[in-house]
Amino acid sequence: MIININLISCGGFSIKLVEGLCVYVMRLDPMRAPVSVGVTQYSISVLFMFLFNGNRQKFLVKNRPDINKRVKEIMDSFYKEAMGSSGNGKLESIVFLILVLIMLGLSTAALVIFDLNLFNLLLLGVLLFVVFFYLYLVWASTCGRRILAKRYDGDIKLAVQCLIDYGIEFVRENDLDPLDFPLKLRHDDYDGLVYEKKGRNKFVGVFKK
Repeated sequence: MIININLISCGGFSIKLVEGLCVYVMRLDPMRAPVSVGVTQYSISVLFMFLFNGNRQKFLVKNRPDINKRVKEIMDSFYKEAMGSSGNGKLESIVFLILVLIMLGLSTAALVIFDLNLFNLLLLGVLLFVVFFYLYLVWASTCGRRILAKRYDGDIKLAVQCLIDYGIEFVRENDLDPLDFPLKLRHDDYDGLVYEKKGRNKFVGVFKK
């Protein structure tokens, strides 16, 4: 799908616009299946990239609201279900209860075996709670994201493809170097990109020119 482009002045403005588009693409692509295991779908390096380059996406949204509107229209059902979904509440409650029971069992065993005082027992309890609660969050987040990813994989792919189509045309029209705008992706099935594989579900794509 090619989006009609009104040429905008080149220079820093054009570069910031494409950089914002790249950030937008890298936010959406990891939402597709297969999802990564963790509390979030993003790796640490990508999270840091968002932290220092988040304003780039806002720049794109501000200056090309039509692109953002098109993406949101495609992703509307996904966002609504993601916001309203509470997952399988009964299953999540059972898993959480099991983890709490394991935590209490380990604390009790440590109390008997090591003859801990009250302070050390509380410290151990807090440590075990943090560990098991993190494991619960990882499990719940991964399961929820996996369900949404499978259900809306086509929509997410279409939204990313719209952004890529716009990026290809914009880079060509403004005579920019595609190598200046690498995309870190988990998939290599988008049209208009040249890919380099970096590992399992890890690719770097650049716009074809």
